Amino acid sequence: MGVGVVWHYAGDDINYGRRVAAIVPIAGASWPAYFRCENIAAANIAVWATHNNGDPTVPSFYTNDYVNTIDTVPAPPNPLAIKTIFQSNTHDAWTATYDLNFKTNGLNVFEWMLQYSRANGTLAVSGLSFGLSDVVN
Repeated sequence: MGVGVVWHYAGDDINYGRRVAAIVPIAGASWPAYFRCENIAAANIAVWATHNNGDPTVPSFYTNDYVNTIDTVPAPPNPLAIKTIFQSNTHDAWTATYDLNFKTNGLNVFEWMLQYSRANGTLAVSGLSFGLSDVVN
């Protein structure tokens, strides 16, 4: 199901949605169910979805409907969800999305993602050690 699972993870259970700060679903194969849109908005997840207008594998209306519905639920997220619909008849919208030169409002997708974080605490990481030889060539 590829990226469709991103919509499901963020929207099927609000507790999962509250674990992520932002998502970038690319040509996600997921039916835009209203309850998912409500949960994504309620979890205040930043969304930048991309798709190709002529995608022969997953219809672009999935992305359009997700973004439009997220932004029009009674309590929309802040910021509102955004979308980019590329002019292409292929399923591959990820190449354009991940292109460092592709920017919206002056930010590429990586810079956009780095604006968002969750204050859910830190993840415990163990078993790592670093020495000077690890950071100096």
